[in-house]
This record gives sequence, structure tokens and C-alpha cells, in this order.
Amino acid sequence: MLEQIVEENRITATRDNQHAMLSDNPCIERLLRSPFFYHLPLPYLRVLEQRLTERVVYEGETIISEGDRGDLYYLIAAGEACATRRTPQGGAVIDTTHLTQGEGFGEEAIIANAGHTTSVHMTSDGVLLTLTRHEYMTLILRPLIRWIDHSSALAMQKEGVTLLDTRMPNHFAAYNLPGSVNLPLPVLRKTVSILSNTKTYIICTDNSTQGIFAAFILATHGLDVQLLKDGFEKKPATIATLPCGDFKVAAP
Repeated sequence: MLEQIVEENRITATRDNQHAMLSDNPCIERLLRSPFFYHLPLPYLRVLEQRLTERVVYEGETIISEGDRGDLYYLIAAGEACATRRTPQGGAVIDTTHLTQGEGFGEEAIIANAGHTTSVHMTSDGVLLTLTRHEYMTLILRPLIRWIDHSSALAMQKEGVTLLDTRMPNHFAAYNLPGSVNLPLPVLRKTVSILSNTKTYIICTDNSTQGIFAAFILATHGLDVQLLKDGFEKKPATIATLPCGDFKVAAP
């Protein structure tokens, strides 16, 4: 059903009217104009405006808990939050990330079809916008993830495109594509803001799920990114899919 709605919008909407107001709701309008949605086609933005659900939240409120199933994707329209990760035994906090207006969370559990790896609580009053699992996969992830084959990636590298290898350093040392840059996923999360928005990046990894995480992070920061199809997998697949109920994100 969502795919049909998007297609109908694609037929009636063009980039000529992209600068027209997308929403009467100031919070949604401001968010849809942010770098987060920079690479989303206009028809998807118009459907998103209809699908985003507003939720008022308060300082100290827990939004998601580590280990719980992820069924919603959250965008911060106003306010601030803090994401924490604990040791496997549920003890001391080992990682803390501050989230502000325009940032989102909850995608890891949806993409991996697993429980949340962090807990998120509000550090101020605010407003969240939510999407269901299916809406997130259909309206955000699917249009953002662009795949590229090995030969095309190497050809683009000669033209100045950067190959980002998001594996851990020991895996990178064992094998890598000549000229690629090692930026492990945990480091990428914290340093994406220093990457140039005038360059194109190609994500290289041996884990398609982690590759999609990495590509999503770059794309939602307004960067031009593609994902190397099949990566370094020992048995290259003809299609890379992620389970999500009746919907899958697939490499062409």
C-alpha cells in the first residue's frame, strides 16, 4: 500500500515544486528540510509528512530500553536525549551519546530485526516524531540505500571517490581494497560530522547489515554515499536482504 501511495506521488510531484511547503506543522516542516532527509526524493517526503506521528515527551522519560524489541523509529523534532549502552551483564554504562533536534534513533533494532542495543531517555522536554517499522523501511531506508558493484566502485575510486572500509582494524589489515580508508563503524558513528560533504563515499564491509548501518549514517548527515554490493563476503550473494515482516530492502 505504501509503495502504491509513493508511486502516485511520484507521478504528480516533480523537483520543480520541491521548495513548496511540505507540511503545515512547523516541527515536521523543519525536520523534513534538515540534512537528514537531503537525499530523499520529493514523493517520499510528501508521504512521510502524512505518516509521521507526533509524540510529546518530558525530561527524564525513557523512550526505549536496551534489549526491548524495536518496532518504532524515532526522530527528535524538539528537545534533547541521551543514548546509553551498558556492559553485557547490564552493569556499568560503557558508552553515552547525546542526541539533539534533527537526529533519529531506533534504526539498529529495525534493520537487524533484533532488540535495542541502547537505552534512550529524554534530557529535556521535547517532541518526537515516530514511524512504524514498515514505514521506516519503505519510506526512509529503501530510497536512501544505493548499491554499487565492484568494477563500478573501482572506476569511481580513480575519479576521486573515497572507499570507506567500516570493518575492525584487524579485518582491514588482513584484506582490503587498495586505497581504501579504514573507519570502523563505532568510530564512524562519532566522527561522521568531520567527513566532507563535497565528496562521494562507498562503504566496504563483509557484513551487509553493518554496511547498511554505515550508509544510513552518512546519508542522513547529507553525504553522498553508496554501498558496495556483496562486499567481502566469501560467498557473494546475488541479493542482499534484511528481514522486516513482509518488506525487504534488496540490492538490485
